[in-house]
Amino acid sequence: MTQRSFTKKSLAQRIQAGVAPFGSFVNGRLARQSLLAIAIRVGAMALGFAQAVLLARLLGAAGYGFVAIVLSAASIMAVFALMGLAGYGSREVARLRAREAYAELRAFVWQAGVFVLCASLTIGLIALVLGAAWNNEMGAALIWAAALVPFMALLLLFRGVSQGLGEIAAALSPGDVLRPFFVIAFSLVSYAVYGYFSYENVLAYIVAANAIAFIIAGVWLWRRQRFASVSSQESQASTPLRLRDAKKFFLLSILLIIQGEANTLLVGALADAREAGLFQAAFRLGMIVFIAKQAIDAPLAPRIVRYWEKQDREGLTRLVSSVSKVTAFSSSALCLAILLAGPMVLNVMGPDFHDAEGSLTILAVGVLAFGLCGPGAALLSMTGHERDVVESLFIAIALNLLVGTMFIPVSGAFGGAIATATGLILWNVLMARRVMMRLRIDPTVISVLAGSFSAEKAASR
Repeated sequence: MTQRSFTKKSLAQRIQAGVAPFGSFVNGRLARQSLLAIAIRVGAMALGFAQAVLLARLLGAAGYGFVAIVLSAASIMAVFALMGLAGYGSREVARLRAREAYAELRAFVWQAGVFVLCASLTIGLIALVLGAAWNNEMGAALIWAAALVPFMALLLLFRGVSQGLGEIAAALSPGDVLRPFFVIAFSLVSYAVYGYFSYENVLAYIVAANAIAFIIAGVWLWRRQRFASVSSQESQASTPLRLRDAKKFFLLSILLIIQGEANTLLVGALADAREAGLFQAAFRLGMIVFIAKQAIDAPLAPRIVRYWEKQDREGLTRLVSSVSKVTAFSSSALCLAILLAGPMVLNVMGPDFHDAEGSLTILAVGVLAFGLCGPGAALLSMTGHERDVVESLFIAIALNLLVGTMFIPVSGAFGGAIATATGLILWNVLMARRVMMRLRIDPTVISVLAGSFSAEKAASR
């Protein structure tokens, strides 16, 4: 009887000890917001997969590759239209909200929106002129990309503002859920009515879906926060929009888009459109591993700012510890799922995509570095050390491009996957190192688990 009681007590203590490191995460508002973000990401993943399968099967690898090239070009142009205001806006909105400076907050959002609209229209016009002058495939891609730029840029700005406000549904739903939903709906209706499908049809539906998602996001943000009602007194009293404060975020955005989108363009340039389609299919599936980190980082940024403004280093350390464990566990589970189910998913996309299996394996392992190295980018960006993120990413991209130029001409999509994974791993390792130097916090899961083990061992004594 005594032995049984002792065993039950020990088991209960062990369960409590195992759950305790996650307690602050599981029971808090951050957990609820992360679960909401995960639910949205899962829905977005399902819709993104359905969209990829539909377009890949109806267009083939070459047509799918051309659509991927257009989207990559539009994403790059959107970054230049934003000038870093998406990332900077997220931090600035969170800071102004923490200080309850609501008049400045509303004026900031209004000025940023007007600037991004004007910049995106200007860049789109330039792309349209260049595309009309180039009578080839890349010229056609630029013309389609020009139509997408304003909607994509403003959607990204609205996402950053909503994240800073802690409005996770408003930040993620329009771009991640509604946009692919409308693309699928328009494509299915068109194919059912006309029985014909081309990449021109798809791109027209993508433009329409982006426009609808932009309108929904704008109305949502307007009604929730009433940003449109900025009075003339508030506009005159507020500080003018200072783009120089966003320059590090702008440089970071350029490097991020080079890392994420330029690999598709590089594969298309050094190989062909078919290889670009294979790489994009593998990249989209491999990025599923990134879902857990994205979902947790979405509500994490305002909390980091809050702890940093209050100079609560102990609270920030506890937050990082909880987040690192949850992110590492969920990312590892997703990576394993992709490695097991990835080949079947590629076969569903069509027989052409069977050749992307090796690329998918390499990319999934490379993306896993985000989960194992902790929230380095969020920590550095939200605490004023975004320069460290930029420098780390610059080094990683240099290696990425070097490896890509060596392997893509020989191995096509597989060479692009090797280059991408190499750059991702190096970037995350460098950011984790910078977090240790600047904040005196080790965000990697190995350090966090080692600290928990040491604490548990000390407590048992």
